[in-house]
Amino acid sequence: MNSGPYADGHPPHDRIVGVKVGALAGALGGAAIALLFSAPTIMLPILGSVVGGVIGYRSASRG
Repeated sequence: MNSGPYADGHPPHDRIVGVKVGALAGALGGAAIALLFSAPTIMLPILGSVVGGVIGYRSASRG
C-alpha cells in the first residue's frame, strides 16, 4: 500500500500528459500511414489518436 497522496502513487498530471503525448503520436502515425498508402481517409489519424491516448494513459499509470 502506498503512503503517498495518490492511491496508486501516480499524480493525475502524469496520466494527462501520457494521454496527450500518446494521442499526438497516434494521430501523426495514422496520418503518416494514410499518406504512405494514399488512403484519403480521416479515420486513420482519429483511430490512431484514440489508440495512442489509451496506450499513453496505461503507460503513465504504470510508471
